[in-house]
Amino acid sequence: MKVYFLWKRAPSALFLFFIIILTSCSPKMREWCSDECITPPCPEFRSAKLFLCPCNPARELEVEILLTYSERHLFINVHSLEIPECEEDRATVTIVYENGMEEEFLAYRLAGGQRLVVPDDIADRLICELLGGHPFQLKAGHYCSEISVLNFPNLFRSLA
Repeated sequence: MKVYFLWKRAPSALFLFFIIILTSCSPKMREWCSDECITPPCPEFRSAKLFLCPCNPARELEVEILLTYSERHLFINVHSLEIPECEEDRATVTIVYENGMEEEFLAYRLAGGQRLVVPDDIADRLICELLGGHPFQLKAGHYCSEISVLNFPNLFRSLA
């Protein structure tokens, strides 16, 4: 009797199992987040951080933009294995734009190999792409990430 009861419920349990597997494997749309620190009364000490976290830290990159009173820096971070260097303290990063065009640049690789500093001219270009509503892809080592524009223009303008 018990075997019949389990066999009768197996198709619905199997269906539910496959639905859970399919929805958990679907790509999640990443959106930009911010973290702001204001130290009154001096605006010179104001800083803000915009970041796009990876959905899969083993395969994707995190992009972080640090805004201060007079400067802005763009970092590429990984949360597992280091990004391999191609020259001394440098790593190759590839940008794939929406139109399929590719561009390579060398980013400064910080100690530990899990954080890259993007040169200012490239950082400005990437920020302009995001403000213009153009997503792109970044590749470094075995990591690859789709960089979404979701929520970026509003956050950037409110913090800049």
